Amino acid sequence: MTVLRATARFYPEGLTGPLPNPYPEMMIGDPKAGTVFRCVLHLDDAEAIEPGACGPARVDLLWNLVPDWPEPWLLWHGRIIGELTGLAPEDPPSAASQS
Repeated sequence: MTVLRATARFYPEGLTGPLPNPYPEMMIGDPKAGTVFRCVLHLDDAEAIEPGACGPARVDLLWNLVPDWPEPWLLWHGRIIGELTGLAPEDPPSAASQS
């Protein structure tokens, strides 16, 4: 599994009600290009993922590669409900910062 960091933004018109955080399974990618991957999304500092929510997120990608999209879509049941920006591998905690 690949752990990524990003900023998640949920479209108010895409998400009609709150989702549990983390949602057990979501998709990210570009459906038009046919490149979508399963993931688990954890929105930081939120008990539920609300329509219009925006904030830092952890993305557990259930695939061992880092997708090469500048801004992948968030999909839920085939519907685009938001987007991720600044997607990058999570920095592992360094040994120096723990001393």
